[in-house]
Parts: sequence; structure tokens; C-alpha cells
Amino acid sequence: MASSPSVDLSSWPLARLHALIGCIREVTPLQADGFSLASTFDEAPFWSNAAAVCDLPKGEELAKGIAEAVQASLEVVDVSRIRSDVFVGDMSTAESRLAVHHLGIKGIIVLGDQLVPRWEEDGVQYLLVPRCSLELDELVQPRLEECVRFFTAHAPILVCSQSGTGSTALVAAACLAACSPQPLDAQTAIKQVEAKRGPCHVEMDDMEKMADFLSSPCRTPPVTPPARLNLQPPPPPTFRLGEGGVPLLPSAKRQSDAPMGPAAEEESFPSPKAKVAKPLTSVVASRSHEKADADSIVCAEMVEALDVEG
Repeated sequence: MASSPSVDLSSWPLARLHALIGCIREVTPLQADGFSLASTFDEAPFWSNAAAVCDLPKGEELAKGIAEAVQASLEVVDVSRIRSDVFVGDMSTAESRLAVHHLGIKGIIVLGDQLVPRWEEDGVQYLLVPRCSLELDELVQPRLEECVRFFTAHAPILVCSQSGTGSTALVAAACLAACSPQPLDAQTAIKQVEAKRGPCHVEMDDMEKMADFLSSPCRTPPVTPPARLNLQPPPPPTFRLGEGGVPLLPSAKRQSDAPMGPAAEEESFPSPKAKVAKPLTSVVASRSHEKADADSIVCAEMVEALDVEG
């Protein structure tokens, strides 16, 4: 693969990058401390197919270039999955655009003063936490509170630092404990992180600071996901069958179903609105009968007057 052209995955359109991730996900699984490359990784037909899926021109050299770019982007990444929505690693994870999208990360907490590439155009959010703010006692609690708020708003998150241990494990454990539906103390939360990441070398002073944060009465309560709405459609209406098996509409009540008592009297007399809402045909017919009666009366009076004169 020495003569293959250089491929810069950081400049690819996001849709193409996602298409590539869909092709390589099974051959680049995440292990305890990073990605592993399956034996299929070195097969030329695999990368020729990946290039076609990414809507790139056919060519063996281009396929080799994609393979080299993927290998360079993932093999140096040091990251551990603590939970499905919490990852811990060093700065190499945040620097790899392919790794960030491969893991589905939506938010990155950067501990320290080191500059990292920012993939904000891809929708990734960032929270920069200076190292000194986790060393001063008066700043630890508000910083941890800020990290927990960021976690609840932008999970899955990556917590990273230069070493990927120490304060990184402290912040990740604070997010786990603060948002746990069950009470979780500082020591148990740290053990959960170390069970996935390995020894994180969290100092006792930092452990006490985290315990103070978790026991603080002004801490934000755990955020629980909203209850799902019951969007099932209402049951269909049921109809009774009449003569010949014909369904009876709800408004077609039988005489035996008519209510008895005062309620029946109210139904038997139409409301004022019902009187006003008389059909137009009945109004026209009524007026025509009234006009005919008036004409007959006038004719009778004229005949009587002629008889008198005669």
C-alpha cells in the first residue's frame, strides 16, 4: 500500500463519511482500549466495494488509500466505552473525526488546555474545562455540575484529556453517579469506570471532592427521560346489529332505548337553537301556505262586495 494516494477523511462530506462507517463497522470493532482491525481489513475487494458505496471512482489505488486512511485514523485511538452513552479516552479520540462518528459521539468534554480539532459543523458540541478549574476546591463543584449538565444535553459524550485517566475518570464517574436512577456513591462510580477503562489513578482528594459534589443539596437532580406518550389509536366504534344484520348507527336509537324520566322530557322538546335551525324546505313550504290562505281570503271579500252591489 506504499504508492496509494493520500485520502483525507476529515474533509469528506458527512454523508460519505457515514457511508464509509457503515461499511467498516463490522471489521473495526471497539475493544477495551481502542479499535481492532479484522483480517478482512487487508482484502482489496472489500475496499473496492467500500469505495463504490462511498460513490467514489473505481480504482485499486484509491481503494488502498481509503484503507490506509481508516487504519491511520483508528489504530492510534485510545478510548474505552464505559456505558453506551459515556466514553473515556485521550486526545487521540477527539482528534479523529472518523472515530468520533464511528462511536456516535454527540458531545466532547475536553479536560486541559490542549487544542483539538473541532467538528462542530458535523453537529458535535464541545465543553472545554481548564485543568486548573478541577484543582481548586472552590471550582470543582460548579465544574462538575457543568459537565453533568452537558452530559444530559449532548449524550453520548466523550470525556478526554492528555492521559485519559485521573480527572477524566473523575468527570465520567460524576456523570454516571449524578444521573443514576439509583443512589451511586463516588467510590462505586469510580469502580464502574475502572472496570471498563482499567486503573485510572484517581487521587483520594479528588474522590472526596466528588463525594462532596454528589452530596451537595444544590446539585441538579438526575435527569430522567420523558415518559413515552401512548400514541395508540382509539378502539374502533362498535355498532349493534338491527334487522337483517344491518348495523345501527349510534344516533339511530330504538324506541326501547329511549331514556325515561326528566331526561326524556328534555329530549322531546327541541332547544331554541333547534327551533331556529329549521330546514329551508319547511320554511319555504310554510310561507307558501300562508300566502295561499291570504289570497283566498282576499278573493272571498271581493266576491262578497260584488254581491252587495248587485
